Amino acid sequence: SKMRTDRTKLVKYSDQINANHNGLLYIIAKLPWYAHLVELLKSEIWQSPQQFRQSKIPLREAIIELYRLIIEFQLLTLRECHHKFRTLSKTFVGLGSSWEDRLKNIQEAESEVQKYMKIDFRTQVLDVLKNIRSTSVQMQDGLASELNRQFAVRQQSKLIAKFRLDQAHLNIDAYHAYYEAI
Repeated sequence: SKMRTDRTKLVKYSDQINANHNGLLYIIAKLPWYAHLVELLKSEIWQSPQQFRQSKIPLREAIIELYRLIIEFQLLTLRECHHKFRTLSKTFVGLGSSWEDRLKNIQEAESEVQKYMKIDFRTQVLDVLKNIRSTSVQMQDGLASELNRQFAVRQQSKLIAKFRLDQAHLNIDAYHAYYEAI
């Protein structure tokens, strides 16, 4: 019975090592994406107006929670590798969570980040569309103003053309004689 218990502990320990290895491979494969998330946190978005920044707080908190889980996973891996033989028995009792659970938590945190990234992206798209609409309204007002100005100039030109004196009807000698008579 003792041998069976020891074998069970070894199998569990082996399963945990494999789960840790798989989790570490998963995290390493995702490093480029995690690095992109750092760029999101460092971007000039955070210097934007308060109202716009406010909508980004859940995204920032989700990214920070994801990083916390990743760092925790890596630190616990380091601890396990460093103290492998001393903590063999603690592997099943002391950690509280299995490596599978930790990886699942990381994946759930990634989903949360992606959810907030989608919301943030939609917010940015809506903001861009709002700016485009505002710009188009300004352009429309400017064009309407220019069309009104051009219409007024055409009306003025028509009036000038209507009352312009015809040189053929002007007799300068008759005008000069009239002027002399006065």
